[in-house]
Amino acid sequence: MMARKRRTGTPATKALIGLVVCGILLSGCTEVSPKTSGTQASDGSAITVKVKPRNITSTVVVDSTVGAQPEFFIESPTRGVVTLREEVVTGGQVVEGTSLGEVDGEAILAPASGTITDVSVDSGSTVAERVPLLAVAYEAFGVAVAVPVEQQYRLYDGAWSARVNITAGPSGQECLLVPDAAPTAPPSVLCLLPKDAPVVSGLAAKVGLSTGGADNVLSLPLQAVSGRAGSGEVTVVGPDGERSVVSVTLGISDGVYIEVVGLEEDVEVLSLAPGVQ
Repeated sequence: MMARKRRTGTPATKALIGLVVCGILLSGCTEVSPKTSGTQASDGSAITVKVKPRNITSTVVVDSTVGAQPEFFIESPTRGVVTLREEVVTGGQVVEGTSLGEVDGEAILAPASGTITDVSVDSGSTVAERVPLLAVAYEAFGVAVAVPVEQQYRLYDGAWSARVNITAGPSGQECLLVPDAAPTAPPSVLCLLPKDAPVVSGLAAKVGLSTGGADNVLSLPLQAVSGRAGSGEVTVVGPDGERSVVSVTLGISDGVYIEVVGLEEDVEVLSLAPGVQ
């Protein structure tokens, strides 16, 4: 059995279910092989492609704009009884990395500095994990990221890192992911920029979210597979040329290739999904 290693990260928020950003954002995305760039032979028939192991990094790129002093949530780190420090209850400033209290003995840490704008729960309350406890206004700039519905199947276990390209501003800028306190549909996550980032409100931005990664997994080009989340079908071509539609389990995708479970390495399939050729 082929050894496989899956890369995971801690989700910034369950609202977005975890980059190396393609093209202008970052290097390191799965390369598009020229052998699979075409899907049809000169006579219009589908060609075949082989199941091959690849390293896949899932990348979702979203358009957004820069905003000043965005508000973010500080969430409960676990389930249990909340105990907030007195200075938190009365409002005021929070400093990055400091403890604001605890939930069932686990510290509530400030991911960034800012001003408390709302306290959502009282000390002594019992809360579930990831329930918003505080809303904080960040001291600098950030970018809100709402992933389009058609891309949410690629969010897997959560966005866990991000970079930003800002029009007329810095490129490949790292940012900190935190839960967005502004109500949006679909829910968004905030990407907090460094305090010294040379930006102003209203600048257009592209944010790349890293939503997962897997090493040495069997995969196929997306166009060869029907379905995108959980399960799908492919057309297997046998040694004698006989075709059969086979169900497969689908895993992580980088938008070019998708992980497939249920096929052996080097099995040949049609380059167009069942029902397309």
